[in-house]
Amino acid sequence: MAMTAGTTATRQVRIATHGRGMWQTPALAPTAAAVSVSGRILNADGAGVRNAIVTLTDQNGVTRRMLTGSFGYYRFEDVQSGGTYVGAVSSKRYQFAPRTIVVSDEVSDFDFVAN
Repeated sequence: MAMTAGTTATRQVRIATHGRGMWQTPALAPTAAAVSVSGRILNADGAGVRNAIVTLTDQNGVTRRMLTGSFGYYRFEDVQSGGTYVGAVSSKRYQFAPRTIVVSDEVSDFDFVAN
């Protein structure tokens, strides 16, 4: 049995056998490992901001939301590594600039400080 990969717009796997024919199927991309992204939301004085809404949006527009705890901590589980994400924070009392991050491994310091 011989296997070759085509070079068309979408990658293909072609399988040919002697006497059984030939098959073709789209090649599947390897899946990325799931990691966590966490950090802290802080005011200008360095104190944690509780009940802030943290959003994490991937390159496909899929958005997750999380509410910070009493000391401003948050954590997103099962984030696919290898992707680019935009983090944003919404708070009644403070303003935060959005940030972009490329996730390749666990991230534990994706912090935001109020303007």
